[in-house]
Amino acid sequence: MKAEFWKLKHLDRLYQIYPEIEHSLPSFLKLHSALKKEGMRPDNVEWFANAMETGAVKLPGLQNQYQNLQNKVQTVHYQKQKLERDLQVIQNRMIELTDIENSAPLNGLTDKIYSLQ
Repeated sequence: MKAEFWKLKHLDRLYQIYPEIEHSLPSFLKLHSALKKEGMRPDNVEWFANAMETGAVKLPGLQNQYQNLQNKVQTVHYQKQKLERDLQVIQNRMIELTDIENSAPLNGLTDKIYSLQ
């Protein structure tokens, strides 16, 4: 009786797919309600399905790429810190050498060296 009614109402397609979706009809109806609430129309359902498939396929790869970039950023950060410490050591050594140079009476020593030549 139900099948005949559907055929009379030109719902042949529903009659064909009903056996496939009968066991998951509650989920199907929830999905329909959610999509309708979000403004999904028949003309953009295919676009949405493609977007979901693309996102589902690419998301794990993007997550891996993100983690790799996070690791690289961390490595560069540590390298930067090490180089800053090395630079500070070099600058301190330059200050020490400048102080030694300025405090030693090199002018007299330089004159003696030139006179020996």
